[in-house]
Amino acid sequence: MKFTHYFALLSIVFLIQCSDNSPTSSNPDNGNPNNPEPETYSHTQRTGSAAVDFLSDSEFTSLTLEVDYVEGFKPTSQAISALQNFLETYLNKPDGITINLDEPIPLSGKDTLTVQDVVDMENQYRSTFTSGSDLGVYMIIPDGVFERENVLGFAYYNTSVAILEERIRQISGGFGEPSTSVVETAVMNHEIGHLLGLVANGTPATSDHHDEENGAHCTNDACLMYFAVQSAGFMGNLLGSSAPGLDQACIQDLQANGGK
Repeated sequence: MKFTHYFALLSIVFLIQCSDNSPTSSNPDNGNPNNPEPETYSHTQRTGSAAVDFLSDSEFTSLTLEVDYVEGFKPTSQAISALQNFLETYLNKPDGITINLDEPIPLSGKDTLTVQDVVDMENQYRSTFTSGSDLGVYMIIPDGVFERENVLGFAYYNTSVAILEERIRQISGGFGEPSTSVVETAVMNHEIGHLLGLVANGTPATSDHHDEENGAHCTNDACLMYFAVQSAGFMGNLLGSSAPGLDQACIQDLQANGGK
């Protein structure tokens, strides 16, 4: 089955990743005041710049992903399990990959969010950072919708992604709609894929599959990293299906850059 319509109806679900969304910082090596060792590893670099750190075991042999979510927007266990499987499939981390789903954080109270709003929440709540041979990664699930209404998620630093659960629930889980866990899985894995440097954004493309017109995405419309324009034919095609995976071209890119 092709997933052209899957990503299409989400309109600009992943559009934010196509532009430069890394917030500016006057002190990029100390972007988060909670980091006890700010000079050891910078977590405020551009998306994709830590691809080798994620994929290989040359410097980091384990990975810890902290997931913070606002009260009432806890992600489904199916999506978290699928994310764990995604990471274990492609990352060389012999000492293990851990996903910590923290206790809920307070609501922001904002109806509309900017990238800076998300960064401010990370600076307040993130407690997992890179230490020794363990790579620290952060996922924030805030309340509110993004300033670009149809965005469901975005990667904004080298180890940070945001998932817009409120918007995901608005388009899933109801009669004639895709399951919430499938949409969550697609968004989470897609955004993590950008942290891994896909496509041609930290992990070099080993074949001709980079969709340059649409940024860091794949030309294959059945691939997780594909970008498509809006199409109203999406819902019926998605019902009963699972989230798309990476195609062989993207997998080969990851393997060539240190992944499994």
